[in-house]
Amino acid sequence: MVGYGTQRKASVIGAISTIKPEVLQSNQTRSITNSLAGQVAGVIAVQRSGEPGYDNSDFWIRGMNSFGANTTPLVLIDGIERSLDNISPEEIESFSILKDATATAVYGVRGANGVILVQTKRGKQGKPRFTVKADYGLSQPTTLPEFVGSAKYMETINIANAYSGLSPLFSEERIHRTRIGYDPDLYADVDWMDAVTTPFSGNGRLSMDVKSKRCPGNHSAGV
Repeated sequence: MVGYGTQRKASVIGAISTIKPEVLQSNQTRSITNSLAGQVAGVIAVQRSGEPGYDNSDFWIRGMNSFGANTTPLVLIDGIERSLDNISPEEIESFSILKDATATAVYGVRGANGVILVQTKRGKQGKPRFTVKADYGLSQPTTLPEFVGSAKYMETINIANAYSGLSPLFSEERIHRTRIGYDPDLYADVDWMDAVTTPFSGNGRLSMDVKSKRCPGNHSAGV
């Protein structure tokens, strides 16, 4: 699939890559943008956060080719500009990436950073068909920072103040009582990372695809 139409592979001179929808569906990630990394040559994806709802990836096609705020590729889903984060992988019929100026010329300056063309599935004549897919996975941070205890923290602050010519901020008695656990409420030493988080986080997805003769449209639902 190319801009505003289709061509045979033998007649295409631009740099165009395609991804089979099954490849995007096999990934356990919530967003399609997280599934692009490592799938296509020339596509760079960076996931900047693991926070639920804000864990989508920023991605570029052959780097940044324009200056200013808009350096992301143009995404067209069924010919309409939309976000890849608002579509389920099960809805995709074809997925094409236009990389160079030859392939993106019809889009002008909007295609300076590459173009992604997505065609969604269409209904077909025949008996009703239901396709249900469910998966569940566990996520775990690859690494976490190791924090010092309260007593070590207070000692470090006192040493820093001494090098700056300032008086100690914490008394030796307070540091000692914190170290031995004299009064956990008054001299607290809590590892909040361990107290409020769990080692693993579960994530699941349920999608249903319905096709019927009466309703030729494709209806998909994801949870």
